[in-house]
Amino acid sequence: MNKTHKLIYMIEFLVLIFGLGIISAVKLVDYYINPPKVNNQFAMDLDNPLEEDLAYCFCGKQLFINTNGAICRLLDQPLMNKVVRLENGYCELFI
Repeated sequence: MNKTHKLIYMIEFLVLIFGLGIISAVKLVDYYINPPKVNNQFAMDLDNPLEEDLAYCFCGKQLFINTNGAICRLLDQPLMNKVVRLENGYCELFI
């Protein structure tokens, strides 16, 4: 792989990251201007309210959550985010 291909991949990656950041920022501004009437999201226990709002408005959040779970399953990691998947398929909180 020569330097040109590496540079193209780097530029594509940066455009993707900045694009997701810009879309999330636009959704966050819209969230502050027009707050949703019903919030069906699970309560996130973060220290900063801005972090909670940004996590709520993150672009493609469900896709990233599903991808993370799929990768953990492929790597056969039973522990993910303080939750352990047991042999019988049930999940248990690991503290």
